Amino acid sequence: MALLPLLAGLIACLAASVAAQAAGEAMPPTRTSEATMRQPGRAEHARLALEVIRQVKPHWKAPAGAGAEQMQTTVELTLSPTGEITNVEPIGTTGATTATAALVKRHQDNAVRAIRRAAPFRLPPQSYDAWKVIRLTFDRRLSK
Repeated sequence: MALLPLLAGLIACLAASVAAQAAGEAMPPTRTSEATMRQPGRAEHARLALEVIRQVKPHWKAPAGAGAEQMQTTVELTLSPTGEITNVEPIGTTGATTATAALVKRHQDNAVRAIRRAAPFRLPPQSYDAWKVIRLTFDRRLSK
């Protein structure tokens, strides 16, 4: 519900601007904080995620083996403002069975290796708040 205060502030600013224009006055300064202005939207998150995937994809190779095609490993990485990795760790792997348990570690290792090889990431510095922590999911489809 953080959107409601933002909308209320924008409506108040718009109303003040309309009133000032009607009275022939200069437009009043807005009170929208810089932090509010930099909050990334869904579209920006999606665009940045696609860019990170584009940079990681050439380095990802899913492990081969019976049942490996069902696995998905989620990895969280933290980046510095220059795109360097400050932390990377697997969060979990789904789709593993008792028969494929031995492949889980290899699947996670391959995901981490792909991220390390893709670094440093080339992302827009003005959007750092949107990409300083990223979660990626690796599966067989990303290898194609």
